[in-house]
Amino acid sequence: MVTLAVMGVIVAAIMAVLFSAYKETGVVLNRRDVLGQGQIAMQQMTKQFRQATTLNSHSATQLDVSTFTGAGITHQIAWRTTGSAAPYSLQRQQDGGTFITVLSYLTSPNVFTYTDNDSLDANPVDQVSIQLSLGTKTTTVVLRSDVELRNQ
Repeated sequence: MVTLAVMGVIVAAIMAVLFSAYKETGVVLNRRDVLGQGQIAMQQMTKQFRQATTLNSHSATQLDVSTFTGAGITHQIAWRTTGSAAPYSLQRQQDGGTFITVLSYLTSPNVFTYTDNDSLDANPVDQVSIQLSLGTKTTTVVLRSDVELRNQ
């Protein structure tokens, strides 16, 4: 009986350690996946906004530009956030087509800040600031980028 009781305690302790490691692995994998998707979206937006020739419309939740993509061809690209509560989704549209969800982990719908620097002599280049607040299971990761619209 004593041996069974000791074995039961040992098995319970081992199971607790294994369950804790399994749970921690899930948290780390979730954070890695969310961060990876956020970095890909940030790279796409940064490249497209940097090469923009025209800013069609903008707000804190959407930005629409005409930009060069690929072989010197201009395309209309729109980015927007959707949803009525967190998690919000970030979506992309090309040339008036269907919006495609790029990521779904935003904790805030306010992603874009546009600064019109045309009136400033020191820096006449307009700028878009992008902030992606990505919610994981345990924390919020924030990615930021400032992009100068060089082709306007």
